[in-house]
Amino acid sequence: MQPPSLTLSALSHQLARMFAGGREHRPLIAIHGVCDDPRPIDLPGVGRFEVVLADCELGLRRLLHEPGQAAPRRTVYLVPWTARIPLDVAGYFAHDGRVFRIDTEVRVSHLFTAPFESIDPEVLSSKLVAWLLRVPPPAPLPSPGGRLTFKGLWDAWLQHECGLDLDTSGLSTLLAWAAGNGLGPRLAAALAHEAATGVQSELEAVLARRLGEPATAILRAWLADRGAMLLGFAILCETLVPKSNHDQSLRTWLALKAEAFLGAKGKAQQRSELLHRLGELAAPTLGELRRGSQRIALRTALDAAEALADDHVRHALIDSRRLLSSWQQRLAALGRLLSRAAAAPTHQQLDQAIAVLRNLEHHDRPRYSPDGRAAGELARAEAGVRLLAWLVARGESPHVLKASRADALARWYVDEGGYLDSARQTARGSAGDPFGTGVAAVAARVDDERRELDHRFARALVDNTVGDAAIPIVDALDVLAVRFLHDRPARRLLVVLLPAMAWTQTLELLASLDEDASRWGPLAWHGLPEARSGVPCPAVLAAIPSVAAISRSALLTGKPVPAGFNPDPGGDRKRLAEHRGLARLSPGGPPPLFHRRALDDSAGTEVLAQIRDPHARLVGVILDATDSARDLEAPQTSVWRARSIRPLFELLDAAQAAGRAVLLASDHGHVPAGRLQPTGERNPRASSRWRPRLAGAAVHAYETAFSADDAWSPRGAQGVIVVHDEEHRHTPASASPGESGGATLAEVVTPMCLLGWEGMDSDHDDPALSIRPAVPPPWWHLHLEPQPPRETRRSRPTSKDVGPQLPLLPETPAAPASTGDSNHPTLRQLLASPIFAARATEPRQRDLARRAVEALLALGNSAEDNALASALGLPARRVAGFIVTASEVLNVDGYAVLQYDSHNRRAELHLGRLRHCFELAGA
Repeated sequence: MQPPSLTLSALSHQLARMFAGGREHRPLIAIHGVCDDPRPIDLPGVGRFEVVLADCELGLRRLLHEPGQAAPRRTVYLVPWTARIPLDVAGYFAHDGRVFRIDTEVRVSHLFTAPFESIDPEVLSSKLVAWLLRVPPPAPLPSPGGRLTFKGLWDAWLQHECGLDLDTSGLSTLLAWAAGNGLGPRLAAALAHEAATGVQSELEAVLARRLGEPATAILRAWLADRGAMLLGFAILCETLVPKSNHDQSLRTWLALKAEAFLGAKGKAQQRSELLHRLGELAAPTLGELRRGSQRIALRTALDAAEALADDHVRHALIDSRRLLSSWQQRLAALGRLLSRAAAAPTHQQLDQAIAVLRNLEHHDRPRYSPDGRAAGELARAEAGVRLLAWLVARGESPHVLKASRADALARWYVDEGGYLDSARQTARGSAGDPFGTGVAAVAARVDDERRELDHRFARALVDNTVGDAAIPIVDALDVLAVRFLHDRPARRLLVVLLPAMAWTQTLELLASLDEDASRWGPLAWHGLPEARSGVPCPAVLAAIPSVAAISRSALLTGKPVPAGFNPDPGGDRKRLAEHRGLARLSPGGPPPLFHRRALDDSAGTEVLAQIRDPHARLVGVILDATDSARDLEAPQTSVWRARSIRPLFELLDAAQAAGRAVLLASDHGHVPAGRLQPTGERNPRASSRWRPRLAGAAVHAYETAFSADDAWSPRGAQGVIVVHDEEHRHTPASASPGESGGATLAEVVTPMCLLGWEGMDSDHDDPALSIRPAVPPPWWHLHLEPQPPRETRRSRPTSKDVGPQLPLLPETPAAPASTGDSNHPTLRQLLASPIFAARATEPRQRDLARRAVEALLALGNSAEDNALASALGLPARRVAGFIVTASEVLNVDGYAVLQYDSHNRRAELHLGRLRHCFELAGA
């Protein structure tokens, strides 16, 4: 019989029992067994025992002291037999040479950190116990309680040795563990030894009984170091198993793979159920890996799925939300659609493109992509569809393209063109694949339209067709700052000037402020305070040429720069002191003006002191171009965030503490430098985007000539010649991300907007200080109103056709989606439903649910949070909470009538579930 393996803990327990109360005095003890770590044992009140291994009787005799020598020390001899010690040496041993045996229960108990009151018989017959008694674990197992059961035995061992807690685990947790834990082969090697015979079978039975199928297959895959591969197969099953019901080739492919991964050799129905269950595990398992930050295991599983997806099934995997190949197939499908739509955009093509884009948004690839490439591709795809939406909207409302007044075009650029240019910049990229080709085709079509608009705008500036809808930059501070402060003596203002900031970046800054917890936004002072849908920011026109030296001087002084005069680059304070309108508001002295560098030294305290000073009605800070966000983040590739401009939030916080509004301003805009190509102009006085107008100078097709009466001109010149497109520059390419000086809308239309914080109106009892979100045009959110029917012209109008009519266009900007359509039949039925009345017992609950349903019905039952924010008149950061609160009324008996997808930041109203849950007509 093979001797048992004994732990020092079990030996100590046995010795303590034998020597309790001093009953035993003989120094030697014989115990049947072996020990892997025969170290001395110290018993309190008894003394030290040496532990010695004796492999046979002869070996024992050699270890014993010779007769007549000094009494031996206390020693425990571990012997491989159970019979008594030979008589000639038995006298030295306790109990006359009896060989003691330690009970199995004692040995089992000492495998754990604490003893048990009882051990179930099933434990003693377990294969796991037999193995552990022969090969004890390196450290004691955690004790599962006073009674050791078969379940407690396996739970303790799995937790201690494998890091698997079956009490809190399901199949998805088991599969995630198998995919991310690489210790399987080591255990497999241990289980292959004779001592572990039957342990794996017992473990498989435990898992199958506790978790069901396919737990056994998961365990075997883990032991073979194929856990990630099995998860990859589960990812494929998620998509292929439902399709295989109608595709024999898919069923055959799955059956072959199932035999390799699951050992599924039973009936087809059993195999199908097993594959279906495995496919259901894919989503929760990937969620487990994400929550556990096991990105490497997650990517390994996705790579395994890609490797398994051969040409036989790849076409069917386009519907998968996980795979890179399905992501690429969806991108290609969108690209082909955009390529066809670019030539003749239609509503139908836009709807198809939106559907493909939504499929992309629901794909997990942007979350899994380690380099962020997929997120960039998704942003580019969305930009491409937005450009298509603009083309469709432009085709239905062509009046903008026919505008010939500079102020009308500038007004369009503030309300819509800045968003369009933002989408164009995001859409730029490689055209080396079907996706890139499609986006580039739509972008090229929009580029043609924008080129024409820029040309018309430049001609309107030359022709002086500038109406009251635009503000020349020389009048900007009078119209905005002076008038704002003059309206109420208690108002105070901080002017923050970001040089060369274009409207595209301004819109991104405003969006980031709307989403930020700081809660800043445009003031209602720009428009009617009761306009819930937003406010129109002013259209300010920079000087020509649109460069800092000329345009900023005109802004600060309130006077145009004389021809031939070059303003001193360091004279900004002096120029602001010359502004007459501000001087009347500051009788004590010129308003203080600081540059960015003043915030980094001891002068920073002076800046803050001036902002806090109630006598300083206006304080200005210029965040110089060398320190602004334009150098921190290239505008054509990065999104501008307010917190990326470090001093900006410090200034906003200081302004809020002092009760000041903020005028966010620029001195001119810019065009992205990435598309500009050198013209070869050899005039040494030529700048990047303009050149002096000299006698006999030729004007190219991409240029517009301004006389000295219409624009500033350098000394000795008759005016200036400026570039009016986004493709040309006179100087060689540089590292600058943007260029200015031309006459495009992006360069001339200068951002300026008064900002306040949420609650500023109530703090100051001033309704004009309430904030309103900037409202993007409807196409930005991919929502276009149905095209109205054409009006039939009558040759002879009758008297009943004459009379007052409603205006065709609203006087103030309207929301992109009308939320006042209370005549929608579904909404009327919902408000009349007794179930709805019973669930929405409070007026606030009823109003929230009504507004949510009303807005989503107007937006096609599904919308991203920015579109909903515009429709509801809320900041975008509040949309998620609004929808969740409304869903408490609308989601009945577990039916998700109203959902909010936090990943894609999108709300969805399920009309079928709404009609079913509230018993509406048409259910």
